[in-house]
Amino acid sequence: MHWPGRTWSPGTRRPTVPRSRPERATVVDSYLELIRAVDHPAFGVHLDPANMFYSPRQCFESGVTIRDACRRLGPWIASCHAKDLTIRPGLALHVDECIPGTGLLDYRAYVAALGSLGRDVPLMLEHLTSEADYRRAADFVRDIMGGTGRGVRPEWR
Repeated sequence: MHWPGRTWSPGTRRPTVPRSRPERATVVDSYLELIRAVDHPAFGVHLDPANMFYSPRQCFESGVTIRDACRRLGPWIASCHAKDLTIRPGLALHVDECIPGTGLLDYRAYVAALGSLGRDVPLMLEHLTSEADYRRAADFVRDIMGGTGRGVRPEWR
């Protein structure tokens, strides 16, 4: 049997998936492989939790994944995105981006994990459709950052 992008291992009942495939490796594992390959002190990663989830179940358990990502990638996190995910029902479930605070991502866990890095890391909003959405998202992020004990710079207000 041949499955594109997969290899068949003798003695196994089903094809095995190469390590770099999301079915086996996590986004964090892939980042760590890239960090080792580049091996340069100036190299950093951009953390975007909304791009780390491949299934609805993962979305509902996002705090665990986000904390793990920040713990394992912490020294290399150079910047982050703030967006959220929602699941749209239908014939097949579909995960869509939405305004931070209106979806499933555990923002308290995200902001707390970023706060534990011990340094300021840019947190950028993206993919919103209007100025009002950006204001709403920024207000949510500011509010939740204040609730973790991690301050928001005055120039952000």
